[in-house]
Amino acid sequence: QLTMYGAFWCPHCQRQKEMFGREAWAILRSNDRYVECDARGADGGKAGAAVCLAKGIDGFPSWRSSSSSSNKSLVMSGEMSLAEIARKSGYPGKFDASLEPDLSQDASGACR
Repeated sequence: QLTMYGAFWCPHCQRQKEMFGREAWAILRSNDRYVECDARGADGGKAGAAVCLAKGIDGFPSWRSSSSSSNKSLVMSGEMSLAEIARKSGYPGKFDASLEPDLSQDASGACR
């Protein structure tokens, strides 16, 4: 399972959310796969900020992937293409990277 940690004020987080599109983003949010790390954010409040602090999240967006078959956890940080997220997280399904918007090199990055 993959969870995104972000902050409402982070432009990289906003672009990352836009890359998923409205339908996919709604699924992520409804399945608690997004954690708002700023206590001032609408989705997180103090509970989300406490979760991010406990998990050592210090940059946004950050992604945490947990495997149920092993107790290993992968943490990725920074704005990434959907193809890169799928590859790094071990997404088993088919993925057509040609349908994804182009992520220019100057857009990649993270907020601290």
